[in-house]
Amino acid sequence: KNNLDTFIKKGGNLLIGQNRIKTDLSTQQANPIESNIFDWLGSYGLNIEKNLVLDLNCGKVNVQQNLGFLRIPVPMDYPFLPIIKENNFNNDIIMVNGLEGLRLMFPSEIIISETQHKISTLFRSSNQSTIMQEFFNLNPDPNANPSFSQLNESGKILGAIAEINTNDTTGNIILISDSNFLSDQ
Repeated sequence: KNNLDTFIKKGGNLLIGQNRIKTDLSTQQANPIESNIFDWLGSYGLNIEKNLVLDLNCGKVNVQQNLGFLRIPVPMDYPFLPIIKENNFNNDIIMVNGLEGLRLMFPSEIIISETQHKISTLFRSSNQSTIMQEFFNLNPDPNANPSFSQLNESGKILGAIAEINTNDTTGNIILISDSNFLSDQ
C-alpha cells in the first residue's frame, strides 16, 4: 500500500480492475473477497460494495434445456453480465468519450465517499438495474431467480476515476469493479 501511495503521489496513474465478489458459475456460488485493497481504495474515496450489479442490458449464457430426449444449449439473458452502452458513459471524460460498449462480468457497485480528491464517474449500469447482496443466487433461469424481475433501479457506478493532487503533481486511480473486463472472452 505504501508503494502504491508513493507512486500515486508522485503523479503516477493506476488502473485497478477488482471484483468484490468471487463467483463460480459452474457451482453457482459467490462469496465476498477479503483484501486490504478495499481499505486502501476507500482512503481515496472509492468503495466497492459487497454486492453484485444486475442489468437488463446484458450478455447471454448458454443453459442446457431438455427437448424431448435431447439436451441442447439455449442462450439466455444473464443480468450478471452487464453491457454498458454509449449513453451510460461519462462523455465529459476523454478516456470513455465515444465508447460504444463495454461488457463486464459480475461487477459490484462503486460508492464514492466524501474526500478532498476529485472523483468522477466513468460509466454506470443502465436505469434498469438492481443489486444483489448477502445471499447470491447465480441461477441463470429467470423462473428460479426473482432478482431478474426487479431490474427497475437507477444506474449503479461501475467505473470511476479519482484525481489525487499532491504538491505540483496529479496522479489518477482508475477503478473498474471487474477484474476480467480487459480479458478477451
